[in-house]
Amino acid sequence: MTGKEDVWTTITAVAFPRFAMHSAPNRTTVPITHSFQSNDGYTKLIETYSHHRSLQPGRVLHGRLIIAGLARLTHFASKLIAFYTECGQLSHARQLFDDIPQINMSRWIVLIGAYARHGFFQEAMGVFCGMQREGIRPNKFVLPSVLKACGHLSYRRTGETIHAMILRNEFECDEFVNATLIDMYSKCGRIGKAGLVFDGMVEKDLVALNALTSGFVQHGLIKEALGLVDKMKFVGLQPNVVTWNTLIAGFSQASDESTVTELFQLMNDAGVEPDVVSWTSVISGRRIFIFNAQYADNLLLSSTLKFSSVIGKEVNYSHKNSSI
Repeated sequence: MTGKEDVWTTITAVAFPRFAMHSAPNRTTVPITHSFQSNDGYTKLIETYSHHRSLQPGRVLHGRLIIAGLARLTHFASKLIAFYTECGQLSHARQLFDDIPQINMSRWIVLIGAYARHGFFQEAMGVFCGMQREGIRPNKFVLPSVLKACGHLSYRRTGETIHAMILRNEFECDEFVNATLIDMYSKCGRIGKAGLVFDGMVEKDLVALNALTSGFVQHGLIKEALGLVDKMKFVGLQPNVVTWNTLIAGFSQASDESTVTELFQLMNDAGVEPDVVSWTSVISGRRIFIFNAQYADNLLLSSTLKFSSVIGKEVNYSHKNSSI
């Protein structure tokens, strides 16, 4: 690390001690010679650090934004909240959220979405309640995260209240709102209501189809799930790998080897290649079964090398992690 880079690390710690490192620092930092022609350069760099979960260089960049007087702007603050969340620093994300004086919808969307994405559903609902206390009306971008939290917490009544809000504000046309609404009702044990939401959609889409298919499988209604997918195929809604994997998982857990074999054949005929999830769904059922010989000869010969390659990568990845 150069002297100039050490200076920026020191400035970051002094300017924002709350986020100072307590462990051995990562030697990858933001080069002092990096030139930013516009704020877009900072934005892209934050997004890159978020994607790679590069905590230390992201903190150094945060320090630069503080010195430049940009860190409290809603645009950069929202990006930084997302960055700290992606790095697993949820308490830092919340502290940054609380330090931003300007009330702006994007802050709430980012923090609620971050909590829901990482499984902190109670916290997501707490922030949503705070948002309502501030008198800020939720929009179609924040509601999917709230509905996800409701589903995992089995907050059916709250979910139904949000459903009414969706109808009042005509958000039901959004595919992600519908999908999370279907998922919420499924997780709350109201698969019938989930089906009604799907049936009420003017234009049915693959996101909603996968949500309802998953709901049927979760409730053991695997034949209904298969029937739904077949029905949608007739109207031009073709299943993707997620749809096939959901069906395969359901019939595999029910030890229905003939249907699983048939689904693999249909999946292959549709030009959708099985992935790691497809194979895992097969072998993680109640018992490991051998495919019908006629299909196994065709499928396994064409897939063994590909499957071995994927598993090999997984083993290597696990080995590297175990040695850290």
